[in-house]
Parts: sequence; C-alpha cells; structure tokens
Amino acid sequence: SDGVLFSVILRDVTDQERAAATTALLASIVRSSDDAIIGTDRDGRILTWNPAAQGIYGYARHEIEGKPISDLVPEEGQEQLLEVMARVRQGRSVGHLETVGLRQDGQRFDVSLGVSPRREGSGAIAGASVIARDISERRNLERRLRQTEELAALAQLITGIAHDIGTPMNVILGYTDMLARSQTEEKNRERIRIIKEQVERVTRLIQTL
Repeated sequence: SDGVLFSVILRDVTDQERAAATTALLASIVRSSDDAIIGTDRDGRILTWNPAAQGIYGYARHEIEGKPISDLVPEEGQEQLLEVMARVRQGRSVGHLETVGLRQDGQRFDVSLGVSPRREGSGAIAGASVIARDISERRNLERRLRQTEELAALAQLITGIAHDIGTPMNVILGYTDMLARSQTEEKNRERIRIIKEQVERVTRLIQTL
C-alpha cells in the first residue's frame, strides 16, 4: 500500500516537473521570438505581450495589457478585426492574414497575422493567440521589384517604338535630299533645309532611346 502511494506521489511530482519544464520552455520561446506573440481574452483585451510585440508596435507591456487589441489596428481595419475575432470565438483559426497594423506613434505598417483560439483546460475558448510579423521591408522590396519590372517593360516598349519610327524618318531624309537637289529657287531650298534639320534632330533623339 505504501509502495503504491509512493509511486502515485512520484508520478504526480514527475508530471508536475514535466509540466513546469514545458511551461518554462514555452515562455522562453515566447520571450525570444522575433514575432509579436499576443494573448487576448474573449473580448479582445490584451493579456500577454512579448518583447517582440513591444519592438513592433512600440508599447511597453504595462502600457498595453488590458487594452483592446483594436488599438493595434487602424480605423480602416476595424471591421476586418471584428470578423477575425468572431471566427476565433467560434473555434476557427485565421492564418497568414496580410493587413495593416498601427504603431503607438500612429504609423501604419504592413503586418502578417496568424490568429487562433486560446483554450482553457476544459476546452472552452478563453480568447485568442495572435502572432504578428512586420512585413514592411518585404512589401517595400516587392514594390521596388514591380517598379523595376514596369520600367524595364516601358524601356523595351520605347525602344521598339523608336526602331519603328527610325525607318520612316530615314526615308523622309532621303526624299528631302532629293527634293532639295531638284529645287532651283533659293527660298524653297531654305525651307527644305529647315525641314531636313528638324527631321535629323528628331532622328538623333530617337537614337538616344
């Protein structure tokens, strides 16, 4: 009987130690994560806030805990936030949602969110777990890449147009020379010379494209 009791106590202590170790490991991961990890209650009030969240959003933990998570979202994103929180209360997760976040100083930034239900031991939904990643730099790179691609396409289009225009311009120059040689009146020869100069000028501009 004493042996059974001892085994039960030993197993209970071991289970508690394992649970404590797991809790400590999870807490360490949350603290060291580069992503903001935020916990809320069912009403969307912020309960937990890791250092990365402060780095991304600007709020110290004591400044934001107890505040609504809507404080992290600009006005134009409030309706979307309500939809996300409604899904979470139904036990559904929302992953890789790319939207706009709001820093403490009022600056908007591109953010990727993963939102999932946070459950109690009984399985009831206690709130939401939010993982937020600042993707502003990636978005800026994507925008610059698109601009580069658009400029390259525009340059290719201009080069094609310049080539298409160059051929008829050379024909015009040839006929202008012929016309100039056939003229006997100095007045007409001067007019043709001006036309030729302007055509040559346009041709030079085309060749620089």
